[in-house]
Amino acid sequence: MQEKVEAIVEVDISSADLANALILETSVVLTAGAGCSDSFIAHRSGSILWRDQTSIRLEGNAGLLPVAPVSFINQGLPERAAWYVSVDSAEWSSAAMGNLLVLLNEDNEQVSAALRNPKESRAAVLWDALTVDVVYDLVGRALEDEEFPSEEEPTAPDGEVTTAALVHGLIRAFLRLPSEGLTDAIERLREERRRDPSRLRATVQSSLMFPGGRT
Repeated sequence: MQEKVEAIVEVDISSADLANALILETSVVLTAGAGCSDSFIAHRSGSILWRDQTSIRLEGNAGLLPVAPVSFINQGLPERAAWYVSVDSAEWSSAAMGNLLVLLNEDNEQVSAALRNPKESRAAVLWDALTVDVVYDLVGRALEDEEFPSEEEPTAPDGEVTTAALVHGLIRAFLRLPSEGLTDAIERLREERRRDPSRLRATVQSSLMFPGGRT
């Protein structure tokens, strides 16, 4: 009779490395090779005997962005657009919540319906697309601006997160390669954007698991 063993594993992860969803993968691996040579029995060291993966949704992006439903017709914006991401990229050191505003077009039927029923599946896809656009627009504007700080900066005078710090967080969470420093990541992304702007959007979509990242 096999003995059942229960083990508790505790891991501390920096919040700077977390965003969107946390994927936990559990594996049972053969640590030592066995003498058996049967092709249907694992016998090599490192063989995976069992694997399970769980995705845990972290605190959502919805509600964390300053959002304002408005009539685009009255605002003089393209009347059939879904949203408009307004960011003052000239003030990277100022508080992000004062520089960033996402306008949602109440004149767009799909957006209007999503605002009324934000938890419906069609609305979820719309909000996922908005998240991709916000990340892509913010990071893209930063990469285009040679004055954008590539190193960590102190918080704004009032203790708020600066626009630069917000972009730094997005790069760390979604676009940085493993073991890559922030400055190196910014330089690499800047060069990649010059060569192929569409690749950055595709990378953002992949990191945000779009579509379906909210499920």
